Amino acid sequence: MTFDHQTGVLFTSDLFGSYGVNWDLFLRLPNDCIDCKNLAQCPRKLPNCPVNDVLNFHRNIMTSNKALRFSLEQIAKVPFKLLAPQHGSIIDDAGIIKYIFNLLQSLEDVGIDGKITDAHRS
Repeated sequence: MTFDHQTGVLFTSDLFGSYGVNWDLFLRLPNDCIDCKNLAQCPRKLPNCPVNDVLNFHRNIMTSNKALRFSLEQIAKVPFKLLAPQHGSIIDDAGIIKYIFNLLQSLEDVGIDGKITDAHRS
């Protein structure tokens, strides 16, 4: 990752990235999306959830739950104002950053941990 002290931009590489095919340059979420408790089925009946796109990206790209949490702990120490991932939308809204950050901190089945869980389900 690279942090630009002058602008407050944190270039996060894959962290905060997304697989979304329908994306915008900046991630915008209505308030009811930030309060959503059912990411599996959109209450607004949207065909594509950008939050799920971010979460699924991390489940597949990050190596493990532990690696993801360690990365998040490290960037929590950085006084960034904007997150610019290599893939997906720029995140510049403090509320959206906090929401996505919290979801990623509690995300399970990341990388090898997801593969191990899948194997135990079979």
